[in-house]
Order: sequence, then structure tokens, then C-alpha cells
Amino acid sequence: MKKVVAVSTVVAGIASFALGCADHPPALPSEAASSRPSFGASTPFNNAGACLANDALTWSEFVLGMHQLTDLNCTAIDVDAPYIVATEISLDGVTWFPLGSNPISCVQGSVLFLKLQTTFQANATSDRYDIGFWLATDGGNAKTGSCNHYNLPVGIPGVTNLDPVPDSCGNMSAGSSAEIDLGVVTTICQAGPSGSLEISACVAWSTPADERECPVASVSGPNGFRAGTLPGTVSQCNCQPVVISTGSPPPQTGSITIVKTVVPTDPQDFSFTTTGSGLSNFILDDDSDGTLPNTHTFSSLAPGVYTVTEAATPGFDLTALTCTAGGSASIATRAATITLAQGANVTCTFTNAKRATVLVNKRENGGLPLSRAWEFEIRTGASTSTSGTVVATGSAILATGVVNFACAPNPNAACENVSGIATLVPASYQLCEINMPAGYSNNIPGFTPSGSVAEGGINATECIGFSLSAGGSGVPAGVPDPINNLPPAVSGGSIALQTGSFTLVNGALNDALSGNFSIRNSSGGTQQVFVTSLAIVNATFRDGPNLVQATVTGCVYTPLPVTIPASGSQSIALSGCQVTPSVRKELMFTVRATINNGDQPFYERTYKVRTQ
Repeated sequence: MKKVVAVSTVVAGIASFALGCADHPPALPSEAASSRPSFGASTPFNNAGACLANDALTWSEFVLGMHQLTDLNCTAIDVDAPYIVATEISLDGVTWFPLGSNPISCVQGSVLFLKLQTTFQANATSDRYDIGFWLATDGGNAKTGSCNHYNLPVGIPGVTNLDPVPDSCGNMSAGSSAEIDLGVVTTICQAGPSGSLEISACVAWSTPADERECPVASVSGPNGFRAGTLPGTVSQCNCQPVVISTGSPPPQTGSITIVKTVVPTDPQDFSFTTTGSGLSNFILDDDSDGTLPNTHTFSSLAPGVYTVTEAATPGFDLTALTCTAGGSASIATRAATITLAQGANVTCTFTNAKRATVLVNKRENGGLPLSRAWEFEIRTGASTSTSGTVVATGSAILATGVVNFACAPNPNAACENVSGIATLVPASYQLCEINMPAGYSNNIPGFTPSGSVAEGGINATECIGFSLSAGGSGVPAGVPDPINNLPPAVSGGSIALQTGSFTLVNGALNDALSGNFSIRNSSGGTQQVFVTSLAIVNATFRDGPNLVQATVTGCVYTPLPVTIPASGSQSIALSGCQVTPSVRKELMFTVRATINNGDQPFYERTYKVRTQ
């Protein structure tokens, strides 16, 4: 006994029906010859035969990775046919009834004849070649079983011939669409999960790397078109059940997916703003903690123009912005503009590179603390023939020897401060130790940039090249860790402190002492000496009959340390000294000097200065 299907609901022009059953569904008749378009490159219909996976296995030499039926995975959506419209229906292939917007009524499992149309949509960002279409006629999945085969003839709007040598199978440019008349299709009355009539279909294509002449000359007759439109690889196809609608094609909504990629992965959050109905602002990151996703999809979107803009994030650079067909990208404006076609799905990927930071460790003669805040620069373009451009500077902490860097200026093309620390664009740089005192050397196996004083001279500069990768930190590869400075190798020398000129200005609580004096290398011969320290070790003044001991603090000696050549002299400036308590008339003070490996422990001279 057969049960007749009664139509239950009609939604938005989609045929929906209550399923009946048949004790013995009728066998599928062969398609009437009068209903078939004539074979040729000018008509879409090719022939009735096997489905896509069967054909791919038969001519597996054209499908990379095809060895058995299950190899065909069809994971791509470069081209698809999202909907099929029925215009007329027949129960015997002879008498036809126009459907208009009426629902399709049929007995579940029965044979019916439909005049169908579909639209192909090219979703990829580049052209696709030799597109083939397999439509199930046995109620199957269009991979195996019985299928009609179609190719796209050149001349149909949206179908082009892009082959270097033109052939008979059409191609589609990125973002294009084409309406195809499928003619009469014999199929089985069956419903999908929604209760609507469905038919399964597969779309296949090739790319410039694997496309072939179509039809294939070695395969005779209509099958040459089947072989010519097979996918170039097992993934260059998609197979899906398609709801058969009536009347006007159902409105097709689309989607926009935004993907966030960070190199290297990082928990930093990235904010996005949007325009267009159905979109809203959102935040993404690219780490594994699950707090935020790295993708965001907006679904059920009407055709129109939408924008998604990533906000600038300190310490990260937007290095790439790409979109699939329908989207355009601008790194300069940090925005993706999506012109969403009906039923299209567009994905845009924002890729950021994390900037790098640099740290250097400093030692003097292998130890700490340091006697001075040694200075460093990070440059671009420095070499023996050019001085380069300074992008960041840093100086050593006396107690720890650590050198952190700040941009100079901030920001600049290569550098931006984040929390006071320089973050640098991944690139090649040069690390330069600058203003090294005369006679000092370091362990940098580098070079002296053009225009600078070589190592050993006064205010010398020594540089070494290094490269930074995205997210790098710490001491760069190739840079000595630590950078160690050695004083000049001198021994057996002696010095004599010479006369000086000083000023003592009275203050309310203490007095200010300044002035200058000379140190002469008294070693004789060719022996240079290296003065490492100077200090005021004794200071007194008289208050009537009493001798008062004074305290002198805060003195700065310039330059120090200093190398004095044989028989030479060096003027030393004294500044910043504070004398406590305030001096009555005249201050007497002793300056003590120490040199490396001198012939006595230290050298002294006493000076006098009257108050002003």
C-alpha cells in the first residue's frame, strides 16, 4: 500500500512536505531522450552516468591522491552551488506542470521529473578552471551511484575561457557567479532534515597548477568531458545535499569570519571595530588559554558592504591582512572591506608580529659594581662606511650591570616604547658601545662605524650586528654576554698632581667647592699611566684657635678614569662638591689619586682655597 504525501507547510517559497512511504518504490526509469539537450560544448548537460568518486577512480591519473573511493574528501568550497530552483514538475516525464511558488508534492521514494536551474558561485581569491558538476539521480550522495554530469560552456554569463590554450570547458574568475540551466533531471522524492525536498550535488575544479585540456583527448565521447572536469586533487571539490526550492531563489544570507594570528602566539588582546548591519565590535587573541577565541564569525548577513578594523596595539605590528573572494584589505588603514554577495562566505585574516626587546649585561674587568654608567646605542645601517641611524639608547645600572633600552626618539620607524622599554620591529640592527674611555677595550668582536673613534681612543665606539625575530627578548644571539671592558694594561708608572685653581662659595648650611687641577705623568720614557680614581681624603679649616674637620661630598671629577701618555698632562675639572660645616676663611684639602699598578699605593697633593 502506498501512502500519498500531503503538503504540510510552505516557508519562504521552499517546498516542504510530509513524508509518505511506498511498499515497493518504483525503479528509476532512464531519462527520456527528448528531454536531454544535445551533447556538445555549447550546452551544460553532458551525459548520465556515474558520480564523482566513481569517475575520479576511473580516471585517477588526473586526480592527485586518488587511489580508492574513500580518498575523495572534497573539503574545499572554492566553487559551490548553494541552491537549486525547480520551475516545472512531471510525474511521467511527458506531462509538465509549472510550479511557480507552489510546493512540490510527491510520494516519498517515488520517481519524479524536474526542470532545474542552479547558480554557481566562485568563492576563491583566484580563478578556477574546468568546472564540473555531478547531480545525483538515484537519491544518493553524488559521490557514488548514478549522476548526471554537467560542464560549464564558455559564453554563459560568468563563465570564461582562461586557459592558455582555449578548450571547451569553462572557467570562473574569482568572485564571479553563473546561472546554469540543468534541464530535465530524473530523481527520487526524498526529504532532508528540514523536511524539504533535497538532491545531492558535487562541484569539482582545477587550478592553473593542475588543469588539463578539456575534453581529455584520450577519453572518447562525453566521458572526455567527465575526465576533463575532475578535481585536480582529492580536496578540490565539495559535495552536499541542496534543498530544491520553487519560484524565486530563496534569499541567501552570507557570513564574515575574522581570524586573528599572532607571531609568535601571545595572550595580548586585539580590539576590532565594525560597520554594517549585523556586525558589532569584538575582541580576539591568539593563545591557548581559551579565555578569548582567535576567530569570530557573523552569520545570516544580507548582501552589502561591511568593514572590520583592527585597533593599533603597542608592541605589535599588523604585518599581513588577507581576505578570500569578496574582501579587500589595507594594512595602512588596518581595515578589511567586505562586499558580501548573496550567500557568500568571506574570511579575513589579520596577522600581527610581536616586536622584540633587547637587554645587555655589562661588566668591568669581569666584575661588579661598575664605576660608570657605560653607554650603548642600537642603530640601523651602521657599518665601516656609514655611522647608521640611532633608534634606541641605554646605559648600564652600576649595581647590576643591566642595560635596558628606550627609543630615541620615541616612537620612530623601528622602535616604540611600551612601559618605558623599547620594542623593536623584527629586523637587522647594530649594537654599539659608545664613549668608551681612552685605553679601554671590550670583548665585542665587531667594527668601528664610520666617523667614530676606534677602540682604545678617547670616546671610542665599537659595534656588532645582530638580528631580532618576532617576540624575541633578552641578549640577542651573537652579542657577548656579558660585554666586558678591560682597562688599559699599564704598570710601574707614577704621577704628580700639579697646581690648581679653586672656588669656595659660602652657603647657609654648606659651601660649594669647584675648580680644576692638573695631573702629570712623571714616569718618563714611553710609559703611559691610567688614573682610575680621585678623592678628597682630608679637609680642614680654622675657627679661631680650633682646627675644624670638614666633610666634602658629591664631588665629580672630569674626565675620570683617564689615560695620560708619557710625559703628558691632563687637566681635571672638579665640580659638585659640598663642604660641611660652612668654612670660616680658608679650606685646606688633600686630593688623592690612584693609578693601575703604580709604583706607590696612591699620589696626593694638598690645596688651599679662600671663601668668597
